[in-house]
Amino acid sequence: MKRQPLFLPLTREEGIGLGIDSFDVIIVSGDAYVDHPSFASALLGRALWEKGYPTAIIPQPDWTRAEDFKRLGAPRLFFAVSSGAVDPMVNHYTRRRSRGRGMSTLQVEKERGRTGRLSCMPTGSMPSSLIPRLSWEE
Repeated sequence: MKRQPLFLPLTREEGIGLGIDSFDVIIVSGDAYVDHPSFASALLGRALWEKGYPTAIIPQPDWTRAEDFKRLGAPRLFFAVSSGAVDPMVNHYTRRRSRGRGMSTLQVEKERGRTGRLSCMPTGSMPSSLIPRLSWEE
């Protein structure tokens, strides 16, 4: 079993630096990666690693691009997918409980070039849809 790293790997290069060619589990999260027990992806990743399953995290992927999901290679066991700690519907509102900017969260995030805080549904279907039709070998 490999020792716990200081931070869970986010790139293939970080995994290689830890002596790992492929990961057993890849966690896809709508949250940014924060290595703290209040973030489920970090907590689950650490628990899996402790049990001997090398785990990596893909934080805030662009669910419209397959490359974001392929950057760590195919997991040996499974992808674990989470939309993040904040429900996407909550992100539609400002602190004053009014709709923000007259735009949906998806539109605002697309303008910023990010799509991390979206529903788990499109993000969850991307990894499984890649496996049968795309080659993981680069």
